[in-house]
Amino acid sequence: MHDARRQVFKYGMGLVTGTGRRPRLAQHLRRGFVLCHRIDLPTGALAYAAEGALKAHLRIVGIGPALTAEQMPDGWTEPVADDALSQGQLVELLAAFAEAAT
Repeated sequence: MHDARRQVFKYGMGLVTGTGRRPRLAQHLRRGFVLCHRIDLPTGALAYAAEGALKAHLRIVGIGPALTAEQMPDGWTEPVADDALSQGQLVELLAAFAEAAT
């Protein structure tokens, strides 16, 4: 997802449909994010593993969170500055970690 106002991409797993919990994707869309790309995985556990692997990789290469917990209380560790990597680079990395998780 991308938020042009805050100049960040947000990656990560998000509940798409309601199952007794609030769908996170809808929450982020209401907060100004636009969905750029979506990869569906068969289980939440696989999505969580792919997200964690991507997050660890980004930290290793020096790309940390672009927002604080105060700026984004739900999922603040996933937004990265949109000048740190392109949408294509982020999608490529996420796809690779999603594939490795399955």
